[in-house]
Amino acid sequence: MPFSSSGPPSNDVRPIPYLDECDAPRRKRRHSASAIYNPPNITATQARATRRHLLNQSRIARKASYPNRSYYGTPDYECSYCHAVFWYAERVRSNQQDSSIRYNNCCKGGKLAFLPSSLDLSL
Repeated sequence: MPFSSSGPPSNDVRPIPYLDECDAPRRKRRHSASAIYNPPNITATQARATRRHLLNQSRIARKASYPNRSYYGTPDYECSYCHAVFWYAERVRSNQQDSSIRYNNCCKGGKLAFLPSSLDLSL
């Protein structure tokens, strides 16, 4: 029956649905605040596994952001003449037939003499 402003009020009374009934499919479930402040007890092994998983995910994301990145590790080798440190990938390629690693791009195999710097004198 349509509503009209004139005439006596009708006896057509429809019950108003409760908010929970009509809005239930769209509402998100609320989590208890105690779950946030009191996390469940987990073992140290589970915590380490979770931490490793998160670190691996961030490492994968970093690698994906730098596709041309390469990592040679730490500079573990030293020039036998001037004691400059270098990476294995920086060795002299022409001298690979013997087992010794040569690196002489810093002082050209001892042909260039470097003066001691002020940092060396303070040691």
